[in-house]
Amino acid sequence: MTIEDTVWPSVRVDGDLQRARTEWLHTNGAGAYASSTIAQMHTRRYHGLLVAALEPPRRRHVILSHMDATLEVSSVRYDLDTHQFPGVAPTAGYRFLARFDQDPLPRWTWQLPGGVLDQTVGLVRGQNAVVLRYVWKGPFPVELRARPLLALRPFHTLVREHGSMLQSVELRQGEVRVRPVPALPKVVFGHQATFIGSPDWWRRFEYLVEQERGLDFQEDLWTPGMFSMQLVPNTAAYIVAAVESLPEGAPSQLIATAARALSERDPGASRSRACRTLAVARDAFIADQAPEPSIIAGYPWFEVWGRDTLIA
Repeated sequence: MTIEDTVWPSVRVDGDLQRARTEWLHTNGAGAYASSTIAQMHTRRYHGLLVAALEPPRRRHVILSHMDATLEVSSVRYDLDTHQFPGVAPTAGYRFLARFDQDPLPRWTWQLPGGVLDQTVGLVRGQNAVVLRYVWKGPFPVELRARPLLALRPFHTLVREHGSMLQSVELRQGEVRVRPVPALPKVVFGHQATFIGSPDWWRRFEYLVEQERGLDFQEDLWTPGMFSMQLVPNTAAYIVAAVESLPEGAPSQLIATAARALSERDPGASRSRACRTLAVARDAFIADQAPEPSIIAGYPWFEVWGRDTLIA
């Protein structure tokens, strides 16, 4: 982490996987969170882009595990995902990762031949929804393909391929709806892209921290298909993923509101750096946006537990 005139973390990655193994955390004020390593290579069963609190701030489920991105620049394809599969080196998306900043929303900068891609993740305050923003900085438009990988499970467990997954996909104007697990709410995607349906399982993701703990560490993830969109230079494109229904408001407004809420936790330059850092960090534990405001006991696996919450 660099020490600058800011309380927000920043890491120069420059294609170094070791630097990209640091974990990050982003919360929505109601028990839901997003977390992974900087490389977006999950190492814990608790990692995901949308870990929803189905009974806020409790009953957490990993809904959206990954949103794998592939960029096509001048007819050359660049896969930006980094995953660990059995017996092989991690997939190589991290080699294009230049830096990570959480200022205050998690943001990745990918350096590619022909331009730079910025990806930002923002949870909607108080709701089980996440906004993904993509901005291409280059001389010509490029094609982005984004594939959601869903876990749809309680966050303490892992899932393997099974035959009871409902494969149907409902298409509406600007929306994709799926409900593969009838016992869980549907998952809704908002987009301005072309959706290509291809429901399938992606198999044997490995979570190395779980392996080190001596626990089950392999998981299969399900995808409904892929979003394809053209990125116009310096123009933001968005994909929203939500539980049950899309949040009200434009994606740009939702992500701006999330950033403003986090920025307001910083007491300002008149206070010491230590005070500012602690003030910002404590936001992850405050669930004041939930119907019953609570304090989260800790991450990655604690929820609202009496003794631990009082300690926190």
